[in-house]
Amino acid sequence: MKNKLLLAKYFSHYTTDNNTAEYIFVLCGFFIFGNGAMFCVFSIGSKELAESLFTALSEHYNTTFFNGEKLAAKGTGKKILLISTKKPISAAQPYIAVFSRNYKGNILTFPENSISIVSSDNKQLLCRLSKTKSRVVTCGMCAKDTITCTSIIENRAVIATQRCLTDISGGCHMPSESPFIIRDNTDIYDQMAACALLTILGVNI
Repeated sequence: MKNKLLLAKYFSHYTTDNNTAEYIFVLCGFFIFGNGAMFCVFSIGSKELAESLFTALSEHYNTTFFNGEKLAAKGTGKKILLISTKKPISAAQPYIAVFSRNYKGNILTFPENSISIVSSDNKQLLCRLSKTKSRVVTCGMCAKDTITCTSIIENRAVIATQRCLTDISGGCHMPSESPFIIRDNTDIYDQMAACALLTILGVNI
């Protein structure tokens, strides 16, 4: 009961319908507060980022997506839960947080072993995250970034991993480059963040 109330309180900024919050709690299979079958990813701050992540995840996983208003499911394989939020959630279990390029909101204390994917241009967010237990993976156009774009011509881009990136199973993904088609009006940061997320989950891109 306590866990249901906590989840209902979190989703209160989306809806006043406690049945919706309880349904999401059941759907998650105790993913936040216990050891459920789903792994959870939070897209924080941008609807466009969430849509890019959903597209990328559903190509490799059985992905359930909740954006505060509706549920969508797509893909096959291992179950992944993607939740689009306006701010991070306080959770007992580690999760992956993907922040929008210009996220300016507050952050919470992350559980140990959580991972945050952020833009290297967002210095304020990087400073705040440095005071948490979250591992930070940066995306941007700098030589120090973990994920970068080495070239972009019209709707074609080459996304590169510039250093060894450890996934959630402990595997090491060596530096590499991969070509991608960029959809119209897609922020290149969103594509880099999606690549970072897939690599962290263990996908060889």
